Amino acid sequence: ITFVGDAGTLPLFAAIVINNVPEGIGGASDMRSGGFSTTAILVLWTTTGIVLSLTVVAGSVFLREASPAALAVVRSFAGGAVLATLADATMPEAFEEGGPAVAIATAVGFLLTFALTLV
Repeated sequence: ITFVGDAGTLPLFAAIVINNVPEGIGGASDMRSGGFSTTAILVLWTTTGIVLSLTVVAGSVFLREASPAALAVVRSFAGGAVLATLADATMPEAFEEGGPAVAIATAVGFLLTFALTLV
């Protein structure tokens, strides 16, 4: 994902961030249960955040002159990755723990993401 192109970038970025927060919390919790120290967990997640931020900057530089079609492919891939993560890891556990309310929360999340495209 880069910040090059039209307004469709903001909703995709927001969806990725929103999806990554519970994933990060869950991952950190699992790591803590697995015996990792708090320091090791913070170093790993901080490093991951830095690398991802640098990747966004690099994408903005390298894709500055990219065609709308090329940007659409990149965004589609990123959006697909978000959906794959949700379907594989987040949603099954959420449905198990949260029940039917998760379906409503998911629909509201997609509606809010769509609404961001109108801003």
